[in-house]
Amino acid sequence: MTTPDKTRLAEDVGSLEIFGTPFSTFTRSITMGLEEMGLGGHYIQHPFTPHSAEVKKRNPLGLLPVLIHRPDAIYTSAENAVVLFESNAVRRYLDDFVYPTVSRHGKNQHALTPPLPGHGTTQDGVLLAQAAEARARVDQWVSMASSTLFQNVEFGVVKPRLAMEKNGADDATVYTALEGNIDKMHAVLSKLEDLAKRDPTPFLCGSEITWADLFLYPALADLRATPQGDVIRGSDARFPWIAAWSDRMDARPSAKSTYEGTLASQRKK
Repeated sequence: MTTPDKTRLAEDVGSLEIFGTPFSTFTRSITMGLEEMGLGGHYIQHPFTPHSAEVKKRNPLGLLPVLIHRPDAIYTSAENAVVLFESNAVRRYLDDFVYPTVSRHGKNQHALTPPLPGHGTTQDGVLLAQAAEARARVDQWVSMASSTLFQNVEFGVVKPRLAMEKNGADDATVYTALEGNIDKMHAVLSKLEDLAKRDPTPFLCGSEITWADLFLYPALADLRATPQGDVIRGSDARFPWIAAWSDRMDARPSAKSTYEGTLASQRKK
């Protein structure tokens, strides 16, 4: 029996659908964000793969994820349904339109992007400058995770390794073939380690989780599921800050609830 939603959150938010397999790192960033916003159980995930017919109907590029938001649920007309693709666009929409509704219900008082200050205080200029910098730093990490990190981790090491494993290659053969890519990935991880540990905070942009953490985590979780992930896994990891941060991320309810169907979950079966 379903417990009634006494907060009327579902009615106020409308219906949210995410098109994307849990295997997709960017899809997982978005679903983790929904979970962190307090919307676990308030969205539907359709586990379609990239370039599938269902995805191409909504994103001509065929890439994941795709968000469909019907603000009035089943009463939303086709022309009023919001269809967005590109994970950065999706996160911005969730921040600007969906999260404010959630926060009014007291589900989660922490925004995944630091908000701009309200007007009417004598410190408007100072507060605005601080908030603008904080928001830009989140965007900076998201950009690095979406470009440099993703390219070097997923396309440089994880996906080629999976393809070689599928063809029967052993670890020694994989390492020899990917040695150059692994070295490049280590160079990137070293730079990220240095950036991340500058501030003694548990997350990338302070004491609270942000989109920065949610965009960085899925690709590194994939890496930790492979032998090449030992550099960010365990007490003797080559990159100890990233390893400890990854452990903290693994322990979050949002990571656990989006774990099934990921590379890590499939490799453990």
